[in-house]
Amino acid sequence: CVAMCGVFAIGLATVALGVMMQFARELVKISLIFSVISSLVVALLGFAAGQVMMGVMGLLGFGFGICYASMVWQRIPFAAANLNTALAAVKANLGLAVVAYIFLAIAFAWSI
Repeated sequence: CVAMCGVFAIGLATVALGVMMQFARELVKISLIFSVISSLVVALLGFAAGQVMMGVMGLLGFGFGICYASMVWQRIPFAAANLNTALAAVKANLGLAVVAYIFLAIAFAWSI
């Protein structure tokens, strides 16, 4: 079970890096939208469960999330450009990724 989790983590990290390289701008937008929606879901679940304080805190997070998203939405191209620059640096130095995977394997073996 532990070995399967380790292999899955390595595969997921590799796929995530590839997705980030392809969809940087969309990733920034999705993360902002997901944050706002998850706060609203927490509020709705809190009220549905009869936990008023949880619902209020969820609505508070939802309100702050809407304000934050509206303030930074026009800066998404800049954030995406920064992410693309960082990912280009990672792509140019893939030897470091190999070293990271080696140390991940060592840490995995050490924990077993």
